[in-house]
Amino acid sequence: MCSWPKLLNNEGQKELKVALIADTHLLGIRKGHWFDKLRREWQMYRSFQTLMTLHEPEIVFILGDIFDEASFSTDEVYNVYVKRFFELFHVKNNTEMFVVAGNHDIGFHYAMHPYLEYRFSQTLNAPSVRLLTKKNIHFVLINSMALEKDGCQICRSAEIEITRLSDKLKCSNGTVKCDRKNKLKKYSRPILLQHFPLFRKNDANCTESNSASTKEKQIIFKEKWDCLSKDATEFVLNALYPRVVFTGHTHHSCYSLHKSDIYEYTIPSFNWRNKANPSFMMVVLTEKGYAAYSCQMPHEYVVIATYIVSVTIIILIPFIYLRKKSATACGRGDGEEDDDGGFSRRGQCGMQQGYPVPGGYNNINSSSPASTAATGTAITTNKSTHLNGGRFDFDDGGTYCGGWEDGKAHGHGVCTGPKGQGAYCGSWHYGFEVSGVYTWPRISTLTLKQLTTYNIDVINIEILMQLFIVDIPWCICHYS
Repeated sequence: MCSWPKLLNNEGQKELKVALIADTHLLGIRKGHWFDKLRREWQMYRSFQTLMTLHEPEIVFILGDIFDEASFSTDEVYNVYVKRFFELFHVKNNTEMFVVAGNHDIGFHYAMHPYLEYRFSQTLNAPSVRLLTKKNIHFVLINSMALEKDGCQICRSAEIEITRLSDKLKCSNGTVKCDRKNKLKKYSRPILLQHFPLFRKNDANCTESNSASTKEKQIIFKEKWDCLSKDATEFVLNALYPRVVFTGHTHHSCYSLHKSDIYEYTIPSFNWRNKANPSFMMVVLTEKGYAAYSCQMPHEYVVIATYIVSVTIIILIPFIYLRKKSATACGRGDGEEDDDGGFSRRGQCGMQQGYPVPGGYNNINSSSPASTAATGTAITTNKSTHLNGGRFDFDDGGTYCGGWEDGKAHGHGVCTGPKGQGAYCGSWHYGFEVSGVYTWPRISTLTLKQLTTYNIDVINIEILMQLFIVDIPWCICHYS
């Protein structure tokens, strides 16, 4: 069960609860199957909203690659992208959300156009470099692609802003003399947030449960592609001297150390499409300390198994319910047991009203059930002074077993179609079905009350049930 980590030696400082996720990779119109897109986004939506409801973080940071195709999307498609993002990852009024740019949002450095960077920063309030202060805790958010250090327009602007922030932090720390107006209200070592990890050779030293596979850990990182360059890493760490760094991009978890006292947490992808066991991070911060906890989400195998079990239950419950109803309606358990272990009952099921008995059942004669509209053999009994009855076999293979009165099916009885295909078991009123169950060949049973209550089209039910090709034992009406 995920929970906020406990911060030791708090010393009465105000705590700030922060949730961090990375690499949501919302699919666009070009990549991925629509069902895959629907399923992944639904899972992320439910996971994120559960996080918001159960844990109520004060701030949420998303560490880049929010979108998967934004770097080559038109403005029209991009605006749809942004709208969907805010629908899936909306937060409550008491929670703030901030994002940093990833390579899939604005492109790698070689493809990063100033307009793409401007579009992203304007729609998501995410400038290339930003200082954010909450409860005297300072966060620095940086666009990783702007740390190429090649003198490009975006890179040059980012370096100037990082240098300015460096002066402000050092001034606030008292390490350099400066104008009082340039000082922070209260200094504490900042938290650095960006998309690319700081420079490291590979993930070979990453031992977390949701780190990369053994094979992937041996792959050497390419600078400026898989991580920051050595020069950019040195520049950022020397300028800002952060106490902790949170990054994404690799889709795998990793915990590493820089310069003996700067810890870095690389957060796995939040999307099951990129990571079979995704996770997010819950961090409790104060001015001087922090405690971090990686919250694991269900493995993809568990998610699929849950879907299969849920769908199976959803399909089976109506069948079980209807079969139980049919069994009860047909008198199972409430008839009298005869000598051979069977039940003596006169059918009690329910379905279509107002339809004449097929094959001339309406014209059955009390002394001889066969009429001119139906040919066959009648076996009559008269065990009751109030009801004539017996069995009538038709030449087409159908039968009627039950009572009749005044030449028509009356009381309780079972009527089967040609060759015994399909049947109606229930109450009759002078040749018309009153209350019972009608069974189609290879089709489950539905009661008349259910059909009329829910206004279900009989033909649609047939089509639906034939898709599953389900044979559910109905009721065998034994007349004695």
